Amino acid sequence: MVRTLLLVTAALGSATAWTTTRPVPPVRSSATSQLAASVVLGDAAPLFGAPLVPAVRSKAVTPKSPKEDAESSWWTDLQTQILSQQVVPLQVLREWSATRTVEGAQRGHELLTWLQESTTISMSPQHYVVVLDAYSAAGDLKGARSMFEKLVQQKAATPVTLNVLLHAYARQKDATAALDLLQQSCPTIPWRTTNVNVVLRLVAPLGWAESAQALVTQLEGTLEDIPLTTYHYLLQAYQSQLSTAAGPAKVRIVSQMQKVLHNIQNSPHLQPTLETFLPVLQAVVSVATACATPEALRWAETTQTLWDSTLAVAGDERLPTSLVLQVMNVYATTETDRFARLAEQLWMQQLVLQVMNVYATTETDRFARLAEQLWMQQQSQTAAVDHQHSETTTVAYNTLLKAWKHDLVQSERIFNHMMMDTDTVVVVNDRSYTTYLSTLAHAIGRKQAKPKQQVALAQKAQALLDQIKASHSNTTAIANAWTYNTVLHAWCNCQNLDRAQALLDEMESGAGPAPTTSSYTTLMNGWAKARGDPVTNAEHVQALFDRHVQHYQTSGQRPDCRPNHVAYATLIHAWTKTRTVSAAYKAEGLLQQMYVEFQKDEEADSNSKNKLGADRIIPNTQLITSVMDCWQKSGAPEAGQRAESLLQWMIVRSQEQSNPHVAAMMRPNAHSFSAVIAAWARTRQAGKAARARKVLTLMSQMHAKGQIESPPNTYCYTNVLNSCAYCIQEDDEKKASLAIAVQTYKELLNHADPTVQPTDVTFSTFLTALRNLLPSDDKRTSAVRTVFEAAQERGQVSHVVVQKLQSVLPKKDYEELIPSSCREETTGHVLADQIPAEWKRNVV
Repeated sequence: MVRTLLLVTAALGSATAWTTTRPVPPVRSSATSQLAASVVLGDAAPLFGAPLVPAVRSKAVTPKSPKEDAESSWWTDLQTQILSQQVVPLQVLREWSATRTVEGAQRGHELLTWLQESTTISMSPQHYVVVLDAYSAAGDLKGARSMFEKLVQQKAATPVTLNVLLHAYARQKDATAALDLLQQSCPTIPWRTTNVNVVLRLVAPLGWAESAQALVTQLEGTLEDIPLTTYHYLLQAYQSQLSTAAGPAKVRIVSQMQKVLHNIQNSPHLQPTLETFLPVLQAVVSVATACATPEALRWAETTQTLWDSTLAVAGDERLPTSLVLQVMNVYATTETDRFARLAEQLWMQQLVLQVMNVYATTETDRFARLAEQLWMQQQSQTAAVDHQHSETTTVAYNTLLKAWKHDLVQSERIFNHMMMDTDTVVVVNDRSYTTYLSTLAHAIGRKQAKPKQQVALAQKAQALLDQIKASHSNTTAIANAWTYNTVLHAWCNCQNLDRAQALLDEMESGAGPAPTTSSYTTLMNGWAKARGDPVTNAEHVQALFDRHVQHYQTSGQRPDCRPNHVAYATLIHAWTKTRTVSAAYKAEGLLQQMYVEFQKDEEADSNSKNKLGADRIIPNTQLITSVMDCWQKSGAPEAGQRAESLLQWMIVRSQEQSNPHVAAMMRPNAHSFSAVIAAWARTRQAGKAARARKVLTLMSQMHAKGQIESPPNTYCYTNVLNSCAYCIQEDDEKKASLAIAVQTYKELLNHADPTVQPTDVTFSTFLTALRNLLPSDDKRTSAVRTVFEAAQERGQVSHVVVQKLQSVLPKKDYEELIPSSCREETTGHVLADQIPAEWKRNVV
C-alpha cells in the first residue's frame, strides 16, 4: 500500500496540492486517469485531505439513493464546490467513468440528475456522453440505452455516441440489439461507415446476408467513399450463409457475391485485395464442383477468371493447397483437353514452387542449381499451353533470387534476366528488389570484400533504389521502408555512415517512406561498429536512439517504429566499448528505462486480448549481462558491487515472473555469473576474492536446485582465481585469498564434468596467485612444480604457462623442468614452437 501511495504521489504531484478546494484534474490518458481515480476514489484519498467524491464501493454493496446520499458530507461538499465553481462537474464525471464499474456509472448518473435540477449550472451533451461511455464500459446496457435516448431527445446524439452504444452491444455479442439500434437511429442520426461496420462485424459470422446487404445499400445511398472493409464484411456474411444453403439458393448467393465483387472492381477509389477475391473464388468453386456437366464449362470459365485475378493480387503469398485442389477439380468436371491441361499445369506449378522454396532455404550452390533446373523444366513443359500466369513466373524468379542470395554473380544474373524480359511474363515487384538488394548488402559485409568493391556495390544498391523511385516500366515495385532499410544497411556495411544518415534524414522528412525501427537500429549498429573513438561513436548511437524515441512519440506511436530490444542492446553495447564509469551508469539507466517499458507491456498484456508478442520489450539475460559486462570493463571501484546487485535483481525478477517464457528469458546464465565474478576480479576492494567465491557458490547452489540451467564453467572458476591473484597486498587479505584460490583450484581439478576442466589460462592464473600470495621459498617452489606437473599431465602447457613458470621459479628449478631445447640460450625464454607436442596437446 505504501509503495502504491508513493507511486500515486509521484505521478500526480505533491500530496499537499490535493485539498478540498482543488478541482479534480482533467483526464490526460487512461493510465493517468486510473492513477487519479485511485486518489479521488480510492483508499489514498484520506492522506491528501477530505475526498472530493466518494470511494467506489464493492459491487456487492447496494449504492445509496440520491436522497440518502444527499445527507452525507461528501455529497454536500461536492455540491458546494460545484456551485462555487471550485470543481468542474465534467471532470468529476470523467473520473467516475474511468473506474469502468457499474457503480461509477451510477454515481455519474446521480450527479447528472442533480445537475439537471439545478438552475444555475449549464449543461452540454458531453455530460451525457461521459455517463453513456461509463455505462457502456461497465457493461450496463440498460443504463447506456437510457443515456443514449436522452441524447436523442435533446437532438444531441451523433454517430460517435451511436458508436459508443453499438460497441457496448458488440462486447456482449448481441447482434440483434445492435442491428435494431442502428436501424432505429436512422434518419435521426446520419450513419457513418464506422457505425455500419460495427454491426456488420457482428452479423457477418451469423450469415445474416440480407440484413448486411440492406445496411450497405443504404450506406451507398448516402456516402460515396465506402471503405473496402465494409464490403469484406458483406462478402463474409454471404460466405457464412452459403455454408448452410443448398441447391438454387447457393447459386443465388454466389451470384450476389459476384455482384459485390463487380462493384468493387468498378469503383474508382477501391483496390481489391486477396481478402476480396478469396471468399468469392471459394464460393464459386463450392458451387462449380456440384453442378451438372452442361453447366460445368461456364463455371470453369468463371473459376479460371477468378483464379487469375486472385493470383494477380496474391503476389508472393502462397495460396492454400486445398484451394488449388478444388480449382483443379472444377477444371476436371469440364472433361475437356484445355482445362485438363490447365489443371495439370496448375498443379505442377504449385508443386514446383513449393519444392523450389525448400531448395532456396538451403542457400547452397547445389540446391540453387536444382531449383533453377526445376523451373526451366516446368517452363519447357508448359510452353505449349496458351495460358501462362505472369504472377506465378514472378514468384518463381523471386524464389531463384532467394536461392542464389549467397552468390552475388548468380543473383545478379537472375535479376538482370527479370529486368530485361520483354514479353512482360515476369513482373519485377517489391520482393524482387529487396531480395537482390539484400544480396548486395550481405556481399558488402563479407570480410573478403575490398573497400573499393564495397563502395561500388553500395552505389549499385543506391542506383536500384533510385530506379524504383523512378518507377521502371517493367516493375510494380514501390520504394517502401524495406527497400530503403536494405540500402541503408548496404551503406553501413561499407562504413559510409554519412550516406546512410542521408537516407534516414530523407525518410524522417517525409520525402521517403516513414522510418521503421530497423531504419534506426541499422544506423545505430553501423556507428557502434565504426572505426575511431569509441566515445564519439557511442555519442552518435545515443543521438540516434534519442531521435528514434522522439520519432516514435511524434508519429502516433506506430508499432513498427517502437524502440525495441535491438535498439537498447545496440546502445548499451556502444557505451560498453568506451570502458568508462559514466558509460556503466548510462547502461544501467537504459536497463531501468527498458524495464519500465517492459512493465507497461505486462500491464497491456494483462488488460488486452491482443498480446504484444514479438513487439514486447523484454530485458533478457543477454542484455542484462551486457550491462554487468559494462561495469566489469569500466574499472570503477564499485563495479563488483553494482554487477552483483544486477545479478540479484535479475534472479528476483525472473522468479517473480508468472509467465514461464518470460522468466526463462530473464534467468541468469553462465555468462551472467562470469561477468559478475570478472567484475569483482577487476576491482581493488578488500574482500573481493570472498565476494567472487560467494557468487560462484550461489551459482552452484542454484544449479543444484534446478533454478538455472548452467553449472559453473571453467571461465567462472578461472575468474575466481584471478580475483585471488590480484587481491590487496595485505597479510590478512593475502591469507584469505590464498585459501580461496587453493579451494577453487582443487574443485576445478577434481570436477566430475569432463567439460569443466582447467585450461592453460587456469594454470597460468593459479601460478600467478601462488607468486603473489606466497613468499619466495621452498614451499612455494614445491607448490608451483606440482601445478606445472598437473598442466603437463593434462596437455595444457602453453607458451603463457611456461612464461608464468619462469617468473615464479628460481632459475635452477625452471631449467630442471624445461628442456634446453625449448629455451633460448641467453634469456632462457621459452620457444613456443619447441614445446613438446604431448605437453600442449589439449591447448585450444
